[in-house]
Amino acid sequence: MRRAGILDYSRAELVQLVRWIESDGLTRADDELLASATEVLGLADASGRVGRALRAAIDEAHGSHPA
Repeated sequence: MRRAGILDYSRAELVQLVRWIESDGLTRADDELLASATEVLGLADASGRVGRALRAAIDEAHGSHPA
């Protein structure tokens, strides 16, 4: 699933990633989800554009942001 950068992933793919991470049933804080998603994607950190994209995906996966 790894690509060159966060812009290479669609919003739907990032939401799907968040849901996949959560599919193990463990309770995670949003910051933990952010860290896990960043690691799975092989990105250096979740600052700036990466953080904004992943936080929007987390919000959408949790139903707090329209599609």
